[in-house]
Amino acid sequence: MIILHNVYDKASRDFVALYGEGNDVYDWYNGGYELWNNGTNTLGISTFPSVIIELPAYDTIPTGAPGFELADGVEVEVETIPAGTQMVIHKPVSLDDVNAEITEFNTTYDKNVSLV
Repeated sequence: MIILHNVYDKASRDFVALYGEGNDVYDWYNGGYELWNNGTNTLGISTFPSVIIELPAYDTIPTGAPGFELADGVEVEVETIPAGTQMVIHKPVSLDDVNAEITEFNTTYDKNVSLV
């Protein structure tokens, strides 16, 4: 898990104090901005803390979404999103918030992403 952190934001400091150990923490005002923007990252970040999760390849048709069905005869062009695409979770207060977003992704796209 990557945590994008703003040392001047109390919520960000609290989140990093609880969950920073063992994770990649990019301190936005102490080199993190440069590390993030000079990498292959394309997500625009403006809230802190933000948690970045790397995703597996998945199709844009949310086949696992509750109640999702294509009508008979309907054709839909499916785009496969490549592995390594990143999902951003803005302003989580706890890992429960992060896990809730991951669970929603897993349910919608029939995947098994986890923090471990």
